[in-house]
Amino acid sequence: MANGMTNSAKITLPALFLLSATALAVEVSLTRLFSFLFVQSYVYVLISCSMAGVGAGAVVMYFVPHTKRSRVAGIMPLAPVLFLLFLFATNTIGTNLPLSLLATFAIFVSIGAMQVFVFRESGIQPGKLYAADLLGASIGSLLAFMSLNLFGAVTTLVVLGLLMGVALGILVFVLFGNKRRAILSSAGVGALAILTLFLSFDQRMLPTETWLKEMTVMLEDETENPRLAEHRWTAFGRVDVVETDNPFFKTMFIDGAAGTKLVRMVDGQVPQSVAQTLMFQYMGGIPLLAVEDYNRSSAVVIGSGGGIDVVTLLVAGFEHIDAVEINPGFIELVREQPEYTGGIYNNHPQVDVHLTEGRSFLRTSERQYDLVLMGLPIIKSVRNFGNHALTENYLFTSNAFSEYREVLKPDGIMIIIAHYRNELLKLVSNAVQSFVNDGLTPAEATERLISIGPSNNPTLILKDQPFTAQERLYFETLLRNLPVQGNTNFIPGMSTMDAVELGLHPRLVALSRGDLSLNEFVAAADENIAPITDEAPFFYQMSKTVPIELRVVGLVMLALITVICALFFLPRWKNTEEQITLSPVLLFFAFGTIGLGYMLIEIGILQKFIVFWQHQTLALSVVLASILVSSGVGSLLSERIHRSRVVMIIAGGIVALALASEVGLSAVLLSFETAAVPVKILLTLAFTMPLFLPMGIPFPFLLRETKKTLYPWMIGVNSLTTIAGGVLTMIIAMQFGYPSVLRLGAGMYVVLSGLMLLAFRATRKGA
Repeated sequence: MANGMTNSAKITLPALFLLSATALAVEVSLTRLFSFLFVQSYVYVLISCSMAGVGAGAVVMYFVPHTKRSRVAGIMPLAPVLFLLFLFATNTIGTNLPLSLLATFAIFVSIGAMQVFVFRESGIQPGKLYAADLLGASIGSLLAFMSLNLFGAVTTLVVLGLLMGVALGILVFVLFGNKRRAILSSAGVGALAILTLFLSFDQRMLPTETWLKEMTVMLEDETENPRLAEHRWTAFGRVDVVETDNPFFKTMFIDGAAGTKLVRMVDGQVPQSVAQTLMFQYMGGIPLLAVEDYNRSSAVVIGSGGGIDVVTLLVAGFEHIDAVEINPGFIELVREQPEYTGGIYNNHPQVDVHLTEGRSFLRTSERQYDLVLMGLPIIKSVRNFGNHALTENYLFTSNAFSEYREVLKPDGIMIIIAHYRNELLKLVSNAVQSFVNDGLTPAEATERLISIGPSNNPTLILKDQPFTAQERLYFETLLRNLPVQGNTNFIPGMSTMDAVELGLHPRLVALSRGDLSLNEFVAAADENIAPITDEAPFFYQMSKTVPIELRVVGLVMLALITVICALFFLPRWKNTEEQITLSPVLLFFAFGTIGLGYMLIEIGILQKFIVFWQHQTLALSVVLASILVSSGVGSLLSERIHRSRVVMIIAGGIVALALASEVGLSAVLLSFETAAVPVKILLTLAFTMPLFLPMGIPFPFLLRETKKTLYPWMIGVNSLTTIAGGVLTMIIAMQFGYPSVLRLGAGMYVVLSGLMLLAFRATRKGA
């Protein structure tokens, strides 16, 4: 018997490892695919609600009779590829949110259901199973990052679906001994995978009905005969190049949005007509007309994209340009077209290209610049791992503006091109707050700000010193003579008559004269334009209330958790295997508390590593892998623990470490920001393992103390509260900042200790 158990474990544990690895990799890859097909808010709803399928699948298995478990499990291997095929096919016809949700939900239901089968039927200790689950997920986070760069989202998903089907087939065979069904299922999975690849969905899926996408709008405007010329996938998403009948410009998009221009250069030179367009019609060039020739020595472009801003600076006569771009897909595509782009990214004598994150580059740069230029650098699509909802933007916090001013020469300026009015006003709020942090009044801060440009591309110009009278005159001349009038124009020091004549923004004028405080300026806006900090870096959270996507996901999770609680606590139906007593009830809440607490602390810690790694997607991959590996080791160690008092002491240690991380981790990481990648990996392990290793202990320990018939409830509520924890994290972080997230996460482990104490006391009393 023992030998049979050992042989079974040798197959079950690797299969569970593979299932977990592919499950997380599928989640990440679906995030990339949905970011291309849908707008940001829909993606968050899709992924979060789909992941709820894990919890739902776990609970559903409670109601499957013992005699039918083998039959139900036998169809699970077909689910991943079958529903991926359905997902691709429906979105080829036209992007379809409900059907996409249905398909992905079904995939994760099969995962949750199989996890229950494994924990309940395998006979293997929960500590080993949970360790295999977590360690597999850690590999999945890295696997997705590498695979997306190599193969793209669609091919990656097909391969992952095939591997997931194989893992499910192996588990069906091991757990239920149904060799024939396992072989047939595996053959079906392979056939479906080949069919999916053969149909080339990657070439045919476009966000054709998602009209909010910039690329969709461009492709549907037939005036210049737009056409898709090229595309490729990276871990950042899908990069597309759109050509038109205009021979001088091409447009690149990331996930169908954030368009950036490639400029045609003939023999390395910009045609005169194009040069005129860049300097007198483009908001990246017009402000440069006010820059003196002696201030055109060095410039840096943050988010250089297709290179239009680099070309504009070359036309304007800047001697040296640092082009900083975080998306390798953009850089590669520009480099592959040197005849068209003039080789601006191919060892151009005046241009240095840097593949890194902009703010980190400036913070660690030893160079001082005459100009810092950000021309619409933001990618408005999801950059996160599903329910790890890190939608922050660190480029425009008030802390960031303070850092930017430090790299400017005494007469240097910073130019930021925004998308629309309130975005520009939020930039102003953060810039003003950065000066206020240095001891200036808001009125004094506005002496260092100018805003010109049309309403669809308002542009902020900033200096570390007040603008001189001559500089203000230059910008006034531009405002009077070029098409740069908009609803946010502002030049400090203008008379009331001139302010009215030029149509300057009245609240900006009032702020500059001390007639409005910064708080009053913010409150008067119809959207949230309040300054933000690195502790709550949600620049694009423009709603004054909780965002609609968070409300939707939060309500869905609340409804599902309520349903599970109702089913769990309602009087037992006939032929039940046990009655609900106090101890199982307390353990039910304990598993929910673990889900909430783990996610709160996980995201709170992940957030601290974003700037450290200078690359959000890479940070999520590496740090998440480190977190999961650490918890997996903790899960293995849980098998050596047999007393609840020890776990409660461990929970106390988790509380202390989480609170210590909230206080000091950011400062420590910042001091190692320029370290080499191997050093950063070691530091990531060093700073995550002490906290997350003990966090891997409570779940398998409590599962070991729970009757197997209750496993579906405990696993299900833990899965759902994990996703709910992601929603709760975002709401708290937006309202109070990430430090509060970590504090609440620590508080959950205090609650866990109390629940465990009561549960095991009730057990001893025989309740």
